[in-house]
Amino acid sequence: MKTKIWLVGLVLLLCGAVPASAGAAAISGNVGLDEGASAENVTVCAEGPVTACIRVMAGHSWEITGLPAGEYRVDFRGDFGTNMFDQYWQDVPSWDEATLIELGTEDVGGIDALMHAGGEIRGTVTGAGGAPLEGVRSCAGEVGGTGGHLCVSTDKNGEYAIHAI
Repeated sequence: MKTKIWLVGLVLLLCGAVPASAGAAAISGNVGLDEGASAENVTVCAEGPVTACIRVMAGHSWEITGLPAGEYRVDFRGDFGTNMFDQYWQDVPSWDEATLIELGTEDVGGIDALMHAGGEIRGTVTGAGGAPLEGVRSCAGEVGGTGGHLCVSTDKNGEYAIHAI
């Protein structure tokens, strides 16, 4: 019996499972949609000593429980393909600028986000004779910028949409 208990403990340790302890606390808030933003779900992640995420319907409250004490950044991401900008708490766009939340043994609430709509580029790619082309990679990036670019492939109708730009 001792061997089985030890083995279960080893598996939990190797898999990164952190059992809830008496000192664990929660971070919670609400996710809203700015005018023009649309999404069914938003993924909210608390990133610190551990990373934990939850999917929530936009326009609703959320709570991530069982977090050990430490400093956390909270980020909000719309479902892939939605026209919303990802952000960190307090409407910040990047990890480096994210506001740290100090979590002790008490729950922290009021970590709210308003998801903002981005710009969008749509189009159709056609070949000779106007036939739609499927699987053509279409990209958008900042002219003269040092950042990355966003790419999508055309569908069977030759159509594409690049969101959150």
